[in-house]
Amino acid sequence: MTSTAGGFTIPPPPATAAPRQYSARQEEVLDGLESLVLANGFRSLRLTAVGKRLNTSFATLYQLAPTRDELIALVVGRWYVRACASGLRRLSREREPVGRLRAWTQFGVAGVARTSRQFWQDAQAHEAIRNIVHRYSHYYTEVLREIVDDGIKGGAFRPVNTVLLATMWEASTTRLAAPEEIPGAQSLRQLSEDWVDLVLHGLLLDNET
Repeated sequence: MTSTAGGFTIPPPPATAAPRQYSARQEEVLDGLESLVLANGFRSLRLTAVGKRLNTSFATLYQLAPTRDELIALVVGRWYVRACASGLRRLSREREPVGRLRAWTQFGVAGVARTSRQFWQDAQAHEAIRNIVHRYSHYYTEVLREIVDDGIKGGAFRPVNTVLLATMWEASTTRLAAPEEIPGAQSLRQLSEDWVDLVLHGLLLDNET
């Protein structure tokens, strides 16, 4: 378990392979590819197009990963690792349950805002990427449940079934692939913000704002 401000503890992020050291140019390429994958998906992504778009060579790409699918998995996994680190830093600065819940859910919304419906559709259709998404989605909801459990114990939140809350939250991730099926959903970000708003106000006691 990892300690944060106020003695609150959270589970550690999913285990990953030993971190690699990348050159400045490799980091630049990975950042560029990350933006492409999140914004456009990856099912139809071709390395020739990536090379031209990022002004890089096949040699640089193959130094990062030996196959296209492994390169995509590297990019998606790296995105989640860095996103979790950022979210945990934000969480560590909060001392109250409401602040923690807002910080953690806002971090999640910010991450979703970078993605596209195509990315989520492609992720659901690709076993390796789907497994990465599920692993980190589960971790996100596990931390969420710990935050809410702590808030219930401290009297900040209504007593609710936090296992059910976490299960429903994690299941909502798959709905990101088809937001048009939800009436009034204007964007992935708006959909996420509305969901956070519903959960937060359902947890707060009558005297909370």
